[in-house]
Amino acid sequence: MKKIVLIFTAVIFAVNCGSSSSENPESAIVNQQSSLDSTMKNQIHAKGNPDEIAIDYFKNKSWLDVISLLPDSVLVSWDDYIGEVFAEWKLEDRLAWYNDIKTNNFYNQNKHNYPEIIYSDTTKACFALNEGKWAISTYQTSAQSLIVIVEDIHGEWNAINYFEFRNNKITKFSCDDLSLDNFVKNIVQKDLSVHCREALDYTWEQNYSYGNLMYEYLEDNKIEIRTNWSLVESEFSDCLNGNTILFVFNPQSKHFDIEKVYWTEYE
Repeated sequence: MKKIVLIFTAVIFAVNCGSSSSENPESAIVNQQSSLDSTMKNQIHAKGNPDEIAIDYFKNKSWLDVISLLPDSVLVSWDDYIGEVFAEWKLEDRLAWYNDIKTNNFYNQNKHNYPEIIYSDTTKACFALNEGKWAISTYQTSAQSLIVIVEDIHGEWNAINYFEFRNNKITKFSCDDLSLDNFVKNIVQKDLSVHCREALDYTWEQNYSYGNLMYEYLEDNKIEIRTNWSLVESEFSDCLNGNTILFVFNPQSKHFDIEKVYWTEYE
């Protein structure tokens, strides 16, 4: 806990020394409140059968192909989805679901006992689980591969995993750009006062024991990451550059570059 409480102080020194994030991107822990908005929902029922969910295979091929290859370890939250009816989403079940969509451009929700798709488009999808959501987002590189982000949102925590998909094979990918350390480093102002240090440490201890960052996967290869309501401009404008960072994916470098840092207002 002490390490978490002092993360702002530690990052401030890291900025001055030029060190990079040491966070493991394969197990980055963030908060349950991701802003994967249901307004993007486009679940379509096949004509005449409300149990048949239409998904155009060729339009959604990028993330569908990846799901069929993901390790079970990134689908932890599926283990207790709707109790006894759906135990977990093992590879053989995913392949059966994938092949139905590939053949028919739809799947039968009753046949496969799969949860509702909150939204899907050509590069990303999000599923509703019992106590959270499970999201996948893909980014095309200039090297003809895909960078894949998988966010498992469950209860009071999130786990984010990164992969690279190339030639029908998937490997782990390091992504410090979107790490908690990098986020903090870029929102904290230099030369903080004692008051700022104390206020930030206290706020972090009270609200960010689980990371408590919110990720929103936007169009045009962009990702918005922000804190929750505990860090607002009216209280921290002298300490922070903002509480939100907008990243844009660079296909050549395979990095997520910062486009801007700004304040998000909460009602």
